[in-house]
Amino acid sequence: MKIRQSTVILIFSMFLCNVLLPISSVWARRIREDKIVFSAEIIERNVTEWENCGLPFAVISEVDGQTLKQPITIVKKPTLMTTFYRHLACKLLGEYFLSLGVYENEHIPSLITWGDGCYYYLYSEGLSHYPLEVRGKEIQLAEWDEFNTVFREAGFFTDKDITKGERAELSNNIILNHSLEEAVLSDVGELSSWKRIDFEFSSFSSPLKGAFIHNELWDDFLVTHSEGLQQQLGREKFKLLNICVTALKNLGKLSESQEQIFKTLFFQYQGELLREYLPD
Repeated sequence: MKIRQSTVILIFSMFLCNVLLPISSVWARRIREDKIVFSAEIIERNVTEWENCGLPFAVISEVDGQTLKQPITIVKKPTLMTTFYRHLACKLLGEYFLSLGVYENEHIPSLITWGDGCYYYLYSEGLSHYPLEVRGKEIQLAEWDEFNTVFREAGFFTDKDITKGERAELSNNIILNHSLEEAVLSDVGELSSWKRIDFEFSSFSSPLKGAFIHNELWDDFLVTHSEGLQQQLGREKFKLLNICVTALKNLGKLSESQEQIFKTLFFQYQGELLREYLPD
């Protein structure tokens, strides 16, 4: 079957308008608007010393001579790129669930960038490995059930690997931004300020052996929520989310063109995540 030249031109024009031009304009806007782009190289160049508290962390108040609006505390996590993709996918999904009013508080730390064998994210202040019961009172997290239910529907099992100790008496991979005294004295009975951390395969794995995401659950979720995700997140972040999921389905592999689009879209998103730190 012969394809008309006009048809080829039409297809190329659609590709140019819908893919290449939007991507190039995103890149141009980023260059114009964001004076600082946090790459791994820039972070390492501006960190005097990494301290260690389970994971390396450092505080940066200026970047290459430009003073930030406020100091930023960065965690450096040695891991595979698949962990970064999973963390980023959950961050974007978290924004979507917040926009729908599924829950009211942010429970996923913001990411900064990735490097060679590691990635960087914003430090979450609070208690880790805290006791699940204090003075006979159970420590309960507000929005915990709502949070886990919607992420599980999307194929991410956020309720796994959350306790440790011989009798599972300590929390794990949860940062609680409350004191234990506050927890004991709380009249509400549930604490709302907490973050789910650690997106490693061992902590966040699907029940399907070797899978980085539950493919069938994600596919079903996308059928129902595709339109809503595009409306609430916007076109660029929806693309970014889909690239993350593609990478997870392919065991961390992306094509060269997908990697380039991912970099462009992520660094645009980075400017949004770090808006409160970046100088005007």
